[in-house]
Amino acid sequence: MLGWSIPKMTASSTTRLIETGNSTNDFVLDATPKISDWIHVSAPVSEGKTGKSLSKEAALILLAQTIKQHEGWYKGSVAFDNLNPGALRKWPTAIGYRRGFAFFATYEDGWRALLDLLLASCTKNPTLYQLMSWYAPESDGNRPNHYASILATKLGVSIQTHISEIYCP
Repeated sequence: MLGWSIPKMTASSTTRLIETGNSTNDFVLDATPKISDWIHVSAPVSEGKTGKSLSKEAALILLAQTIKQHEGWYKGSVAFDNLNPGALRKWPTAIGYRRGFAFFATYEDGWRALLDLLLASCTKNPTLYQLMSWYAPESDGNRPNHYASILATKLGVSIQTHISEIYCP
């Protein structure tokens, strides 16, 4: 069993994603404190693009960084201007919405929101492709298969790999 260090959570405190639809526009996160505040994993589980073993924590960070890059993190982009590296449309810790996306008080808040969303998805254990089909649905003009392929290549896994094998506790 992996050792996740959870200093701020109690036995009665759980994290779960409550879906009200099929895209990032339709969900709420029922959690306090934030999952990303306690990330610490020690066991290596997958091999990244470099062929080196990655811990689940490193895989999660690499996944989030790749999403941030794919979502267009550059000065003037919606993601950058809204301090929202995941380009999340809605999120409970957002302080507002601009140009159709969540706006965060700080970059750190936006980064935590992305990590929290990815970790909350562990309850359903989708494949990387299923996760991207939900996160970036075709109905929003995205190409989830292509998106999942980019992430899978970066992580050194298949798009059919379940996220529990990549980064879930």
